[in-house]
Amino acid sequence: MKISVIIPLFNKQDFILYSVQSALTQKNVEIELLVIDDGSSDKSLEMISSVSDTRIRVFRQNNLGPSAARNYGMREARYPLIAFLDGDDYWASTKLLEQTSYLEKHPEVSAVYCQALRVDFDGNTIYRKPFGTGIRDED
Repeated sequence: MKISVIIPLFNKQDFILYSVQSALTQKNVEIELLVIDDGSSDKSLEMISSVSDTRIRVFRQNNLGPSAARNYGMREARYPLIAFLDGDDYWASTKLLEQTSYLEKHPEVSAVYCQALRVDFDGNTIYRKPFGTGIRDED
């Protein structure tokens, strides 16, 4: 499956490379990575420009907030599936593979999401964010 990964970016210089690398190293899926700079004033864009990968496209807009940045990214997306990744988050290497596999097996489903973990700078789990009310882990 082909997936457009959209990262809204605003002043995330300490984290953005982790986010970008986690998207670029997804296993067994084809992605394009759209980074939408939302008026950053730190070195976030410099950090992204240090990554040489033709799958990355960077766009800039005045600071309009993450929702506007995501919408911008969706307008620019070339692939049929959309995945959102915040500039201070990162993914397990099989996240998109697992989600697209589920979508392929369940064509009646139009959206999926997953569990989230809050981790420290060493990657140790601090907190497992629970699913919403009435949704079980196996769902």
